[in-house]
Amino acid sequence: MKIHFVCRGNVFRSFIAETYLRSLNLDDVEVHSSGTIAAEHKAENTPRHRVVREVIDEHALSEFTKDSFADQLEQSHIDNANLVVFANQPAKDEADTLVDLGGTDTATWHIEDFNEGENPDFTDDEFKDFVRKGYDEIVDNVNKLVRNRGLISRL
Repeated sequence: MKIHFVCRGNVFRSFIAETYLRSLNLDDVEVHSSGTIAAEHKAENTPRHRVVREVIDEHALSEFTKDSFADQLEQSHIDNANLVVFANQPAKDEADTLVDLGGTDTATWHIEDFNEGENPDFTDDEFKDFVRKGYDEIVDNVNKLVRNRGLISRL
């Protein structure tokens, strides 16, 4: 099964989801991720992505990260996936303007991005705490996805 995670910047949510699912080493599961506005905002998101990588390091998953980040969503990502998982409705709505989902199997989570919500101006410590909380939420969602799709039963 080919699973593609999509958020807005491919800096935080879809990046963590891809990393965590890859760390499970599931047979016959290929995983990728991208973002709907990734290319446009890569430079400004680079400092935040460093924090995301620090949180991934805290969980000893660095070896499972892809080399790049802020990969832009393209039609080929959709065409090559059996399942596309959107981090939240805004990411799905943006994707709908960029690609044709056609009959692609999709799922939409409800994970807030760092630039959404009431206070997008975090201190450094607040941002790291936000990423840690998001990491836990993403891991829970990936584990449910894996169980519900019958990819593995031990989660």
